[in-house]
Amino acid sequence: MITRHDPGNVATLAALPQSSKAEVEACERAPRWAVGLVLVVAALVRVIGLSVGLSGAAVGDEPSVVQHALAFGSGDLNPHYYVYPAFHMYVLFALFAGYYAVGRLAGLFDSAAAFARAFLVDAAPFYLLARVASVAAGVAAVWVLYRFARQLLGERGALLAAALLAVNPFLVWDSHFAIADAPMVLFLSLGAWAIDRVYRWGRSRDYFWAGVVIGLGAATKYLPILMVVPLVAAHLWRGARGGRWWEALGDRRLWLAGGMVAVAFFVGSPFTVLDAGKAIAQIQTNVLKSVSGPSQNRIILLKLLTDYGVPFLVLVGAGTWLAARRGGARERLLLLFPAVYLTLALVRGYWATRYFSPFMPFACLLAALALVEAGRRWPRLAGGRFLALATAAVLAVPTWAVARDVRLLTRGTTREQATAWVEANVTAGSALATDPFFRFAPTPETLQAKLDLLEHRPGPKARLVAQALRLQQGARFTRPRYRLIFSRNYPDSSAFGIAGRQDYYSVPDYLERGAEYFVIGLPRYGEFEADTYRAFYGDLGRCCDVVHEIPPTGDPRLGTAVRIYRVRRQGG
Repeated sequence: MITRHDPGNVATLAALPQSSKAEVEACERAPRWAVGLVLVVAALVRVIGLSVGLSGAAVGDEPSVVQHALAFGSGDLNPHYYVYPAFHMYVLFALFAGYYAVGRLAGLFDSAAAFARAFLVDAAPFYLLARVASVAAGVAAVWVLYRFARQLLGERGALLAAALLAVNPFLVWDSHFAIADAPMVLFLSLGAWAIDRVYRWGRSRDYFWAGVVIGLGAATKYLPILMVVPLVAAHLWRGARGGRWWEALGDRRLWLAGGMVAVAFFVGSPFTVLDAGKAIAQIQTNVLKSVSGPSQNRIILLKLLTDYGVPFLVLVGAGTWLAARRGGARERLLLLFPAVYLTLALVRGYWATRYFSPFMPFACLLAALALVEAGRRWPRLAGGRFLALATAAVLAVPTWAVARDVRLLTRGTTREQATAWVEANVTAGSALATDPFFRFAPTPETLQAKLDLLEHRPGPKARLVAQALRLQQGARFTRPRYRLIFSRNYPDSSAFGIAGRQDYYSVPDYLERGAEYFVIGLPRYGEFEADTYRAFYGDLGRCCDVVHEIPPTGDPRLGTAVRIYRVRRQGG
């Protein structure tokens, strides 16, 4: 059994020799400034580079989250979008409402329409506000993990777990963007703490809050619903103390927790339930059926090794073994969510760096468990150089990876660089064939053409887009205005050259509509081998010249290479 030298396990501490006890007590006491330093570092590495992409294009799934949050201002609180649940979008909507109220008092906006036009002209303040919310959630997750780990592992283990989460490369990256991953990790950390309290104390209020946290976590991003597994296990293992664990299934406290999971999820994302048919269809299509090729999976698994390092991964493995073979129920509870989650990921065979994020709070706890247990097995080393060097070795590789990522973030995205080049070198009013993620200011003719494409589009999404376009017609842009030419599938299309709609790849179609330039983000993961891509780029090569190319940043998450083509003039 793993021993813990905390207030709940003083008997073991008292049994140590006096000299060993003094060393253990000394190493258990972390200076107050150390916790503050960890939180400051966690905040700094998440704030530096926070403006990446704001002047050129948002990153990843940010537009889906931010635009749906703003769309609630139309009065329709149904997102009509269920790839992610709605709770995080509602939180952002509340932040945007506060921004509008302050701006209205300060004279920045004289109406809701002016507020909407401000987003269409310059979305940077809106995305920055949403990103600050992610930073806050990321730092809060570090604090929550520290408080939980202090009760589980003692002061030293808590400090190490918090430090590992503070410089966790995947989580630091996620905290830079207006997506739901950092808030999800916060709810997972809160959930682990709440479940531990269910096991330790078993009070009705512990069950109540555990259910609320899990439900709101699932309403933020669906994965935290898997925390129900360790919640039930904590209840049953606690019931087993009396030898009649099977009777625990009828315990009203367990049903209270389950009821609060359902209530909190409904409150946080009500239309996922009320519009269940559409929600299930979108989840099946966009989440459950998502796949990735073996090459992509290998790249991401290699990144896991290079960004976290062998010492961290070895400690996670050692902590897992200790918790499974020698730990008590509290330690084994740490294994259940990662076990269920990783099993599902392996069955699906779909990896992405952010899909490891839910695992990371538990990985940090397990690594801290292993290192602290090593110090307790050899107490004379606990206050000496061994643990200090081991801690430095574990933190070294993640810290280096975070420093590298922060440097990349400060350089900007390839789309951002391409936008700046176009605005500096292409004459205003030129016709650009590009994807909607490039934020070029459109001409009135472009806006009208997009409205014409929406004329026969039914549904709330088309109505909201049309409303936004009409507001944009009255906007006063300070940047050069261009005639933008999109796929005829607009607004269903999301990115030029990514979706499989045939007219994405029809160069003659774009030329027929007067395209003078093509601004194209190149595909990833070997998609050049597809016949459609080869034909598309072959057509471009026959009628266009490459006038500028933005090289990749070194991380595909900041955009692949971007090529800017100019159509050859007749006779040229």
